[in-house]
Amino acid sequence: MKTPKEIYEQTTNYSITYTLKKAFKYGYIIGRFAEQLDAFAKAYPEEKMVFDYGEVHFESTNRQALVAFLQIFGGKWSREVDNCVPTQIKYEQLLETSFGDCILITACGTPPPSCRIVEEEVEVPAQPARKEKRTKMVCGTADDDANSF
Repeated sequence: MKTPKEIYEQTTNYSITYTLKKAFKYGYIIGRFAEQLDAFAKAYPEEKMVFDYGEVHFESTNRQALVAFLQIFGGKWSREVDNCVPTQIKYEQLLETSFGDCILITACGTPPPSCRIVEEEVEVPAQPARKEKRTKMVCGTADDDANSF
């Protein structure tokens, strides 16, 4: 019997290969984190994850659910102000699988308690020079910034 990876590697039709790659990638993630994802679903039944286009999306304004989701996958998450909702933050992490990389994305998150979103005016060196307002997250201390979700 062939393994999923062997089936994937021997398929030549592009659309079938693409579909198999996505299915195996998501299957890998679900299998690898099955216990944690199951416990999460039981603890937060109202929260939903979407598996789409090589990415796993999770959107929640519930800070406790957001932290629980981030802890399932562990690792280093990048975080930035959410472009769609500038009062909230977005976390991203690249998860490597044997079927290609998968991007984990959370949106609509509230900042850690020690952080806040601020707006600042920044001079943009252009011809002609102009100023624009940008948002960024500011945290209490370097430790808060480095050690908190």
